[in-house]
Amino acid sequence: PVHILDNFAQIFSGARGSFANIKNLMGVQGQAAVREKRPHRGFYQRVTSHFKRGDIGPFARGFARSNLRDGLTVNELFFWGMGGRMGEVDKGVSTQITGYYYRRLSNAMMDLLAFPDGTVREVTRDTIVQFAFGDDNLNPQKLRHGEVPLDVLYDEIKAGEKR
Repeated sequence: PVHILDNFAQIFSGARGSFANIKNLMGVQGQAAVREKRPHRGFYQRVTSHFKRGDIGPFARGFARSNLRDGLTVNELFFWGMGGRMGEVDKGVSTQITGYYYRRLSNAMMDLLAFPDGTVREVTRDTIVQFAFGDDNLNPQKLRHGEVPLDVLYDEIKAGEKR
């Protein structure tokens, strides 16, 4: 079919998707993972009430033999949804933690100031925290994205060796 070739064209061009997406569409969905493990919590001695107690078989623990083209069973969809929900929760929590650390770091650095001589000082106590800003004395405002002036660094190192 033409639409399958379109999917492959998108993957080969790097525009969208991966071969894992094609596997999910045409092959088997495979093992569902919740926090990089097979689902194991739920009712007493089983993950959901749809399976017998003590059942440790692949389908009772999240294996999906269906694919997205033909459709998943209710149990398979439930297991695959578990992993997606955990991913969303982790993303929300990690964003929260990152914001917390950013706030702590910015508050801790409020009293620090970079002086024209290249030193970093704590303004309230007038103590030197760093003798060279960023340990390399490069001004990030004057750098282009991703470029480091190696010739300038080389000249500074050579000048330091001559002293």
